[in-house]
Amino acid sequence: MPRAYRSRKRGGKDTKDANKEIDKSVDPFFFVKFGSDNESKAIFNTGCRCNSLLDSIKSVCVSALDSAIQGRLQEILHELKVIRRHIRRLEAKHKKETSISTVSKETKAVENEKVESEKEEIKRTEVKDRKESKEKNTTTGRQRRSPKRSSKDKKDERKNNKGKDSKSKKDNTKTKANETPETKDSTAMNEKESNTGLNTLQKLEMEKAEEKNRLAEQTRLAEELKVIADLTMVDICDMEGNNMNLRNHAEEYAYKYLQARACYKLLRIDKDESGGDVETTIDVNV
Repeated sequence: MPRAYRSRKRGGKDTKDANKEIDKSVDPFFFVKFGSDNESKAIFNTGCRCNSLLDSIKSVCVSALDSAIQGRLQEILHELKVIRRHIRRLEAKHKKETSISTVSKETKAVENEKVESEKEEIKRTEVKDRKESKEKNTTTGRQRRSPKRSSKDKKDERKNNKGKDSKSKKDNTKTKANETPETKDSTAMNEKESNTGLNTLQKLEMEKAEEKNRLAEQTRLAEELKVIADLTMVDICDMEGNNMNLRNHAEEYAYKYLQARACYKLLRIDKDESGGDVETTIDVNV
């Protein structure tokens, strides 16, 4: 026989009152938000006493945070291994490039010396040509003062002068043609090596900065993990920040203070120096 029917027979509460008492615990579930910016969520039942509810909230939410932090720490350790491997490779590459660049600088210095010597030779030939042309001009002036020559002699002299000028021009162009491709190749190679060296340096700096960030994140998560391990008291507050104070009503049922299908935040409660409570929302950035 149903319980409501028996109570009516014995002259106890009416069936409607009994159903009202039962209806209070109908759909008694509520959500607790926790974690990074309250993204994680767990569901609980109000049909139990406040102390057992707080124990289950603490065990579920805090253990979830603990496992999330441990998982993130493992990911960071793996990422750090990969970054360190990249750093070792980049350092080896940088050493190789610096050794190549030193060799290329030495070869460049030798090439520059060759180019300078060729330039000096060209200058000497030009000076000689100028001197010869001046001497020719002086001889032609003297010849003009001397008795007139025949037109045939003049033509022969002009031809000789033209031949010498064309020879000197050809020699200059040949030396320039021999000089330019070597210098161009050397400059292009040096530019390429300098660019690759800069790229490897930039990559090295970026990888080292990333490693520093990962280490900072690792230390921060280790501190948060320590805080969670030392956590003794928790409570919940509504979305406006009002504390529900379930721990002060340990032996009473939770449905008296919590609404069904509502959302609450997980609170961390610490003792300050004066013995009072310090309440902070658990907000672990995993």
